[in-house]
Amino acid sequence: MSAALGKTESEEVAKNLHKFSPFLKKQVALLFTNRKKEEVSEFFQKFQVSDFGRSGNYPNQTVELEPGPIDYLPVSMEETLVKLDLPISIKDGKVVIREKYTVCAEGKPLTPEQAKLLELLGIRTVTFRAIAKCVWTKKTQEFEILDATSEPTEENGGEEEGDEEFEDVEDDE
Repeated sequence: MSAALGKTESEEVAKNLHKFSPFLKKQVALLFTNRKKEEVSEFFQKFQVSDFGRSGNYPNQTVELEPGPIDYLPVSMEETLVKLDLPISIKDGKVVIREKYTVCAEGKPLTPEQAKLLELLGIRTVTFRAIAKCVWTKKTQEFEILDATSEPTEENGGEEEGDEEFEDVEDDE
């Protein structure tokens, strides 16, 4: 994407677009819209979605399973569940948890096995947020960083830990 917008002032397709280049690292998105900057910023300040955690994500809750049957998991998943360290057995054609089991602890990063087990159980433990970091306005061709803490550095690669980045390109036409 940096190449398409221009990595340097001499390569940019419109004035000041090269300033996005340091922000286009890791998981980012570009939004092209004719909405006002304030409207888009307000939307993303409120926007959040519960999601399944991935390996390395920090869950927002501790998940403990009590002993007993899990009616919604088929017996055919036994091998998968055992490989994920879930203490189960099969009784009367149902998956049964044999003992109390802590799947994950709040604030401790998820392992790949924990993330997979939580997804199989249908438990969402992370909140996805998109954060508008900077904006470019077509009419004025001005680039603006919306939050001083969003400045890309060598240490953070242009991204704050745990947040998804979101660049906003405002199209006033």
